[in-house]
Amino acid sequence: GGFYFDTNSDEEIGKWKRWRRLNMYDALISFGLITYLTTLFFTVLSMRAAELNPAALAAIKAGNTLKAIQAIASAFTFISPVLYPLWFIVMFLVGWKMSFGVFDAFARGQADMTFNLFKGAQKLGMRKWYYIWVAVVTIVGIITTVAGSAKGPAFMLDLLAFLSPLIMGSYCLLILYVNNKMVPKRIRMSWVSTIVLAGGAAFYLVSLFYCTFVVGAIPSG
Repeated sequence: GGFYFDTNSDEEIGKWKRWRRLNMYDALISFGLITYLTTLFFTVLSMRAAELNPAALAAIKAGNTLKAIQAIASAFTFISPVLYPLWFIVMFLVGWKMSFGVFDAFARGQADMTFNLFKGAQKLGMRKWYYIWVAVVTIVGIITTVAGSAKGPAFMLDLLAFLSPLIMGSYCLLILYVNNKMVPKRIRMSWVSTIVLAGGAAFYLVSLFYCTFVVGAIPSG
């Protein structure tokens, strides 16, 4: 499985450049813009909820995720009772959008390895294995979030949010190493991309350090 670009072929380099443009679109539009809009959406809603409902403000300041979500949802009943369930529907859709990217990447990798490493698995076809792995990781994720902690799903979500900067910062450092040490020189990323990626790693890891040791924002349930 997989594909390797022949860096000695101009035709292959052309394919590489088109593939890079597709990735830039995905990073800037599909991921970056959607993430920005989602963050803006929840920030504005939280500020508005704090104005409408003092309980929401107190819950947000106290870092009580579950009560903050409930208070924000309750604040929308000031506008219309219909908005109370709508808030949770929107949260579900946003959460699914953000989570499915991880599930999709995991399922693609597992389907590729299952299909190529096990001869008997080739009878089903890679597409079917992809859908099987998507179903498996989705079900396991739901079970883990709902029943995987005695402190409840809110603690699991807090823990995942806490670990995200560590994972993303480490991932940026890994990409920096792979691209500058293992990727052929002709298709290595530019110095601009290197600076941006290094800045991202520093931002994630410094933010994690600050939140942990200065603010003391450690999930406790």
